[in-house]
Amino acid sequence: MAVRRQQYLIDQLHLVARGSTFQDSREPPLRVGDWVRLNSGGPACLVVDFNGDEFAVSWRDRKGAGYDALFPRLCLGRLCLSSI
Repeated sequence: MAVRRQQYLIDQLHLVARGSTFQDSREPPLRVGDWVRLNSGGPACLVVDFNGDEFAVSWRDRKGAGYDALFPRLCLGRLCLSSI
């Protein structure tokens, strides 16, 4: 089965549901160096910077090309080191 991949610009995404009900208030805030993944899936990403509720993440594809993107906190889920 071939995997179809497509890149989207942040302004092409549309809110379909509020994520605040999915956040656990006991979870510590994200920091630079934390590993995250988009709630919709995708590669493991490293938090490299943040400004308020917007996080800059970085990741590499299988060929080693690097990518960076900005996402709101509600789009990101923290990863355990054992799941990377």
